[in-house]
Amino acid sequence: MDTTPKDLLLSHFLTWQKQEGNRKKLSDFAEYVKVDYKVLDNVFNGRRGLSRAVADQLAKALNDYRFYDLAEMERPDPLTFYIERNLEKASEDGKKQIADIIAKYTSEDPPKDP
Repeated sequence: MDTTPKDLLLSHFLTWQKQEGNRKKLSDFAEYVKVDYKVLDNVFNGRRGLSRAVADQLAKALNDYRFYDLAEMERPDPLTFYIERNLEKASEDGKKQIADIIAKYTSEDPPKDP
């Protein structure tokens, strides 16, 4: 069981290396998960805890809620987490369609194009 942020990071790092097919540096992994290398290195080496922003980014990048658990933070709503995690992968047209759908269920209109 992954009981510390380092344990969980190491598990994901090794899995990612295996998927990549060769050895990689922690700095490469930091780029992959979009977390500053120095921040990731400090978390990995126990010199820094998981902030909300880092826990959010790692959880989204690695699709793993356990980062919230290890930081003793409340997990986000699963649907919101899913939408945020995948929205950046959508095309601009797709994002506009999603915004239009959301507008149907809320009292707020989507933003206008500049």
